[in-house]
Amino acid sequence: MRTTLYISLIFFCLASAASAAKLYKWVDEDGKVFYSDQVPPEHNDRERHQLNSQGIVVETVDRALTPEEIAAEKERIKAEEEATRIAEERRRADEVLLRSYASEDDIVRSREQKLEAVRRTIDVTKATIESQNRTLSDMIKRAADLERAGQEVSPALRSSIDVMRTQIKGQEDTIARKEQEMEDIRAQSERDLARFQLAKQRIELE
Repeated sequence: MRTTLYISLIFFCLASAASAAKLYKWVDEDGKVFYSDQVPPEHNDRERHQLNSQGIVVETVDRALTPEEIAAEKERIKAEEEATRIAEERRRADEVLLRSYASEDDIVRSREQKLEAVRRTIDVTKATIESQNRTLSDMIKRAADLERAGQEVSPALRSSIDVMRTQIKGQEDTIARKEQEMEDIRAQSERDLARFQLAKQRIELE
């Protein structure tokens, strides 16, 4: 019993010594250095170091961040998350691209097929415009003949001329959109080729 009490007393003394050995060091805003076993509440926002009995730093607590620093850190984290999201989307897009095409020639063939489909649409639209222009010319000539003969041009004929002009304008707009679509197809194909090459290189390096 006496031996057990003695051992317990030794452990109690060691624990007390370890607790007493805890020491903090910090510097205030004026550059004054402090050492204490407790950090006052008014200095809790300062960076501080915990020292052991030999004066060696065993733990460091960073100072509290300013509101500006907190905001900047949030922006940094947000930017990193956005960069990670974009990189992941690019990786998934590259995987789809590699599954869709076996080679660069496949990309070129796909581009030409798409372009040819748009060209056919443009050709059909141009043929439609030619037909509509002939019809419009006939209606305008008829209206002119009536006016020269001193006869009134009917509201129906005038309306038909306006409708035909509107339809021709719509077809011309369609051709303009299709021509832009062809440019977009070419540009997308160039981007796909570049991404395909980079994705293949990445896989070869992995």
